[in-house]
Amino acid sequence: MAKSARAWTCGSNVLSLWTFPRRVDGEPQEPHVVRYGPIPSDNPHGFVRGYTCTCRGFRYRADCRHIKEARGRRCGWNAACEPGVLPIRRACPECGGPVKMIEVTT
Repeated sequence: MAKSARAWTCGSNVLSLWTFPRRVDGEPQEPHVVRYGPIPSDNPHGFVRGYTCTCRGFRYRADCRHIKEARGRRCGWNAACEPGVLPIRRACPECGGPVKMIEVTT
């Protein structure tokens, strides 16, 4: 049986938003928005964490260049994966961003 514990994680692992400006014929348009966070799922928790994008490419392929770029911007640090490394002053030890306490299944 799986056990639950609490662990620190970089805030970018919980919910992140990135915007990518775009132009059509030199005119500014609504930016594409990439979101990392909960996505509805049939698993026991009711969601998985993943990326979505507002661009047309994502709608057709479930992946796009905006998501590839955003993956490089998300930190990914999690204390459950690196025992002994703890945040100092509530800052992520990898990127310096904010941290959050989350429930982790072990």
